[in-house]
Amino acid sequence: MCSAEGKRPNMLLENVMNIAVEAGSLQASIDRLSAMSEAGELADRVRIKQRLLELDNLVDMGYATLFAWENHDPPSGPWPPLPENA
Repeated sequence: MCSAEGKRPNMLLENVMNIAVEAGSLQASIDRLSAMSEAGELADRVRIKQRLLELDNLVDMGYATLFAWENHDPPSGPWPPLPENA
């Protein structure tokens, strides 16, 4: 993995050792890495949820616009109305 990413082989070991020294013990460093992983996972879940809500709003707006055009209601957006033969 180190050669594929162009890193020195000892760099990974040095970083792990630094984390263990800063944490005070191996178990504390494992717990710290686990907490960092859980926080990253939670942040990813929040971002995905936000994107899904944005997508849901866009789909709802599309259906509402289509329904309005089918019922010959004037469009309520900043775009010009569709031509009659569209």
